[in-house]
Amino acid sequence: MVFNQKHQNNHLKIKVQTQIFIFMLSKSIFLRNVAKTTALLAVIALSSSAMAQTFNYTDASGVTATYQVDGNSGVTFPDGVTMQTVSLANIIISAPAGLTKWVLPETVVDGNGVTYRLYGGVIHGEGYNDGYVFSNLTELVLPRFMRQFQSFNATPSGTGQFPNLTKVTFGEYYQYFGGEAFQGYPLDSVIFKGTAIFYNLATGNTYGNQQQTFGNNPTTTKIIIPCGTRELFELSMTNYPQYWNRDLTYGSNVVFWTTANLVEAECLNTLTVLSSDVSKGHAYSFAGCGFVTTTPDNTSANHSGNITLLALPKGGVVFLGWADGNLDNPRTVNVASDTTFTANFATCTETGIRSVQAAAPMKVYPNPAKNELNVELERAANGTLALFDLSGRVVETRHATSLRETINIAHLAQGTYILRIVENGTASAGVKVVKE
Repeated sequence: MVFNQKHQNNHLKIKVQTQIFIFMLSKSIFLRNVAKTTALLAVIALSSSAMAQTFNYTDASGVTATYQVDGNSGVTFPDGVTMQTVSLANIIISAPAGLTKWVLPETVVDGNGVTYRLYGGVIHGEGYNDGYVFSNLTELVLPRFMRQFQSFNATPSGTGQFPNLTKVTFGEYYQYFGGEAFQGYPLDSVIFKGTAIFYNLATGNTYGNQQQTFGNNPTTTKIIIPCGTRELFELSMTNYPQYWNRDLTYGSNVVFWTTANLVEAECLNTLTVLSSDVSKGHAYSFAGCGFVTTTPDNTSANHSGNITLLALPKGGVVFLGWADGNLDNPRTVNVASDTTFTANFATCTETGIRSVQAAAPMKVYPNPAKNELNVELERAANGTLALFDLSGRVVETRHATSLRETINIAHLAQGTYILRIVENGTASAGVKVVKE
């Protein structure tokens, strides 16, 4: 096992401090096992006043860990946020039995209510044996912005912090690889959300001796990279293949992962689904796996392919159609670029409409039209022909007295409109009309 000098010094410092502390507590303590001794001493040291800059925190995954306040507090992150930072200390206190997925927290809060951003991490297994609490873990998700994570790897026999780890996800910004951080695990996929480290590797800038990060891993591991970044990752592999995989035999140069392992992620686009007036109704978007985005939050989500949209009016309000003239509800759209869809709603007071029928009992021609619209009704009606613009505003009306009516549209601006017949507060499903 190769450690950098900083880790060796920290490790020695903890041992000296804790051995003195234990001796002061009791001279009669007799510890037979060196590995267990080191683990016990480390836990006691982290809870002592000598380590006042550490605190325990239980994250959303149920893992209680020790966090060390960094000396470099006030780091400005790529998203522009500046705040105090912490790093995972060498000891993980506990994890839920059978934990299979550990999502490391973006931020943690100490006992005084101070919020810190997680900036680094060391899960120290050398002599501590604390890695056994993660014996069932198969997936590890690192924070959005992180400097480095070191797990002090598994051995070729498959023991270590995460002996069954098959999936690792790196956040948007990962500054540099930790030496030996992910060696010897049965990785099926390694996912990179960002490209920060690879710009440096591709241009020949290194971060010191951080080789063998993924040593002794399966040759079939999928390296899933962001859309449009394949060339960048290929350059980083070409320039520094030893960062990607290297045999555990020190000094060898056996590279297992190549550009053939790269899998470029599907190009996703921003889908935003809005409401014309959130006091009247909401617009929801559903993907195959469930809820995607809502208004009034105006939340954007990344997607590609077919997505189903659904407009939900509030009480006493009707859905008039989508702002682009589509009247389907629910509506299936194909997300092939960044796009926004807006649902239009109206009240009875504004339009005289209390509900909308499923069918439109009329034919309209010519369509497109320049000056006049001919409307043929399927049955006699006692209502109003109402022409709406795409904002839901009524721009033209005519009382329906026969099976055939003509509406003058010469004065209207070019564009798309929706024609409905309204009877006793019930409107027909609209017919899209184009004014040339």
